[in-house]
Amino acid sequence: DVSPAPEAVVKAAVEDAKTSALLGGGAGPQAPAAFSVGQRVRITGSTTPGGHQGKQGSVISIEAEGNPGVQLDDGQSVTFYKQDVSPAPEAVVKAAVEDAKTSALLGGGAGPQAPAAFSVGQRVRITGSTTPGGHQGKQGSVISIEAEGNPGVQLDDGQSVTFYKQDVSPAPE
Repeated sequence: DVSPAPEAVVKAAVEDAKTSALLGGGAGPQAPAAFSVGQRVRITGSTTPGGHQGKQGSVISIEAEGNPGVQLDDGQSVTFYKQDVSPAPEAVVKAAVEDAKTSALLGGGAGPQAPAAFSVGQRVRITGSTTPGGHQGKQGSVISIEAEGNPGVQLDDGQSVTFYKQDVSPAPE
């Protein structure tokens, strides 16, 4: 096993964070944005019930009429009216990039026990049990990279869960 050099891990993590946060960015508040899976968003409206205004998360699906399904940072998955959701502001992008750099530097090159840096679309297996829910042994695809580099995973059974990165390993090929 050869681990990528720490600077390569940092570069990949930064690019993933930028891509995740910037996809679809730049739409003004007057026009709902077209969203992409993996995109970082902020809940800015209150049409969708539940009191989620001000929360942030990542788009996990695009539903009828372009309404985004969002995995909120608090772990909830909610489908929002598109007018209630805006691309994450630049400050959030910068924070995501800094989190990715810190996460990659702390875990990069430390040996086989160090958690891997994940990328959206990557196939993974749940190998640990720190994250609640009894998901150990399941497989799925990474749909977002959350705070601290923790991957949001769409499991093969249909559930979307954000896992502690130490519970997730690349799936065997």
